Amino acid sequence: MPFPPTIPPARSNGQTIDASHVNDLRTAISDTATQLQSTVATVAAQGAALPRIRGTVSSEDALPGTGTAGDLYLVGGEGDLYAWDTSTTAWISVGNIAGPAGNPGPSGTIVGILGPGENPPAGTAAGTLWWQAAAPLPSPTITPQFVGSSAKFTGSIASTTISPPAGIQNGDIGVMAVVTNTTTPVTPTPAGWTLAGTVTDSNMTTWLFTRSLLATDGAYTIDDTRATRKAISMVVLRNVALESSGLPHQSVAFNVSSAANAVALPTVVTTKTCALVSLWVERQGTGPGYTADGSGFTGPSGFTKAGVGVSSGTGSGECSAIAAYDLTERSAGTIPSDSPTWTRQAVGSPTANNVLWTVALEAL
Repeated sequence: MPFPPTIPPARSNGQTIDASHVNDLRTAISDTATQLQSTVATVAAQGAALPRIRGTVSSEDALPGTGTAGDLYLVGGEGDLYAWDTSTTAWISVGNIAGPAGNPGPSGTIVGILGPGENPPAGTAAGTLWWQAAAPLPSPTITPQFVGSSAKFTGSIASTTISPPAGIQNGDIGVMAVVTNTTTPVTPTPAGWTLAGTVTDSNMTTWLFTRSLLATDGAYTIDDTRATRKAISMVVLRNVALESSGLPHQSVAFNVSSAANAVALPTVVTTKTCALVSLWVERQGTGPGYTADGSGFTGPSGFTKAGVGVSSGTGSGECSAIAAYDLTERSAGTIPSDSPTWTRQAVGSPTANNVLWTVALEAL
């Protein structure tokens, strides 16, 4: 019987389907099922004999005593392949599956990657190897990042400490402003930090410090030897750099006994593309009693507030410090050119000697 069996044509157009036609259909369906079962069994039997590597043995003598059709073994370490021959009931070698040895490659240590057509640096030692890229290598995207901030204000004490924010890495740049309500302190440069600027008037002193941080840095000590009120604000950025002298581009605006509640950032002149940090510090004359979250201050447009160390006291001599940063990469020149402005709350008719620091850090 042919496969598949011939199925009687259907009857339609009002014709009557009689019993003999139904029986023919049943017979055809049964024969089809029988043929399918036979075909599946044949395919399964053939599949069982498909070649397959059973394993590896050390020598021909270590081959199993018997096998089945399609069994293969690798013998020794040279890629010799043996198959079970059902006609001779023995293992026979069918050849070597390893290709011929290639030419020996160069020896040495890979020290770097070169772009297309690029040569190793002059003076490269013999025996060093370089990967040569077939296409131009993409430039990594590196932009300034905000890492974190720390801040505090104190009562009348000589020494205090402040810790860096969590997650700092080697090479992160810290910018810190300190203010105290006296004019005769000892400069309280914390260990490892660099003094970048000082401003003093008749009743306050403020300092600007910078540091290339270490991941292992702990708390920094601020000690001006005088039992005075203080405020500190620190901001840490990543993918930025100080100038070769270890100092940032920075400038300062100083407002004595000012009741002004809006002060524009002083500008700096840079020779590199830079991100900006702004720090407001003040010694209050009459205090409004700021809230601890710094909501009494509105940062410059485009800047994000950070490092809030503002005093809630209302008496004369309270100190506050607050910072803001802008990660926008500003081109070299006089920046900021858009005159962004700090705004302080007017409630309580505050007066203060206040200082605005502008710090420009080179974007890497």
